[in-house]
Amino acid sequence: MGEPKLTGRLQAALGTFIGLIALQIIALSAGFARAEPHPPLYVIPFLGTIVALSLAFLPLLWWRNTAGYIGAIAVGIVVTVFNGIFAIPGAIPASPALPAIIATEALAIVLIATTAAAWKEKA
Repeated sequence: MGEPKLTGRLQAALGTFIGLIALQIIALSAGFARAEPHPPLYVIPFLGTIVALSLAFLPLLWWRNTAGYIGAIAVGIVVTVFNGIFAIPGAIPASPALPAIIATEALAIVLIATTAAAWKEKA
């Protein structure tokens, strides 16, 4: 009796979550290093919180815990709102960080959708 196999939807949610965590860690590292382009200093605590919450909810999602589904969706929503408030207005019309900002936004939206679909599939 082993662990149930991961469904395609849950695999997509986990992969998206890992990609989102990686991008947030890169942004956080750039902020600490002050490497251009970097987020403003006042944004770094938000990035740190997003990374910490993401790392806390990732194993819960892997284990198909309800808190993992809720947490992953919440992180996706927070990142989407966070990008809308802090990142996108400062990066438009053109910035070297714009591709990373767009990728982060896309991953956050896909995380919400795939996690919701995997959660529905679990029920």
